[in-house]
Amino acid sequence: MSTAELVPPELWGLIFRHLPLVDRQHLSLTCSIFRNIVQPAFFNHLSLSIISVTVSPRGEPPRTEIRVRRSSPERIRFYSSEWVSSIVKTCELSHTILGRYDVAKAVKDGTGVLEPGGSEVMNELFELLPNFPNLSTLSLTSLTLDLLKSRRIHQITSLRNLLLGECRILEPTTGLSPLVLDQLVVSCNQQDLSLHTTGTIQATFSHLLLTLLDFAPSTISPQEVTILSLSVLHSPPLQH
Repeated sequence: MSTAELVPPELWGLIFRHLPLVDRQHLSLTCSIFRNIVQPAFFNHLSLSIISVTVSPRGEPPRTEIRVRRSSPERIRFYSSEWVSSIVKTCELSHTILGRYDVAKAVKDGTGVLEPGGSEVMNELFELLPNFPNLSTLSLTSLTLDLLKSRRIHQITSLRNLLLGECRILEPTTGLSPLVLDQLVVSCNQQDLSLHTTGTIQATFSHLLLTLLDFAPSTISPQEVTILSLSVLHSPPLQH
């Protein structure tokens, strides 16, 4: 038995948590015990952002394109692989607006080259979300959720925390089974609505779509609405 094996893995994990990232990376190379303890923490968070940019090809009027960083497709394939997918616990997806895009400036600043096809890459990742067996927290910001995306979210059986910021739902999602959540956070128009409960929350996107209450301007179409409020069904208390 090696010296490393004399200490419980849980204790090593607590110790490594206080070390800089570069030190943890070095430790993961020293022995299989440290590698198995340290490496999962490197891949437990997956993030992807698609970016709206204004491009001005020579001789053509400016146009808006949804782009994505060049490395994103490869990262998605890596995180969705059989070995890594079970490690992912949180996922953060967003859509940001950059404005005018200058390739030369992006390379100089080190922000990375953005390539066309952002919507397709995001759609691909939504298709893969149910394949992450331990995904417990999903954060979505400024995304448009059609019925297919909503269905994929409902298929994440391990999901316990859902955060929606400035998202839009395009279609009613009646017929989907309720999500069972520990926390549901909806933010819009600089207002955050956070629900915490000792039990669980059951919610469907149809509730979020149809329950607009006093926050919704009358000009908003019910078929394409920004999430402004929510309705949830509290699960009954457990009988002892």
